[in-house]
Amino acid sequence: MNTKALSVVIGTVLAGLMVTTSVQASEDGYDEMSILYQKEMMKTMDTDSDGKITKDEYMKVSEKMAAKKFMMMDMNDDGWLSEVEYSLGTHDS
Repeated sequence: MNTKALSVVIGTVLAGLMVTTSVQASEDGYDEMSILYQKEMMKTMDTDSDGKITKDEYMKVSEKMAAKKFMMMDMNDDGWLSEVEYSLGTHDS
């Protein structure tokens, strides 16, 4: 998977995460959106499709997701997070 395709997948997964947080959990603590999110994350992180996530696979995707989150929080694109940017960016997390 190339970098651009991975970015699209991660963006889709992050959008799914936002939707998931707005869906009320069912009696067993899981809802359909949470389960779908978990399955998509598994597919995204399991880059060699062996059904397992290695530490390296996890770290690569986690770093990319953190970088994307930082870019979204850095509203003025100055490479720094002000207290306001950080607060707004972590409010719903």
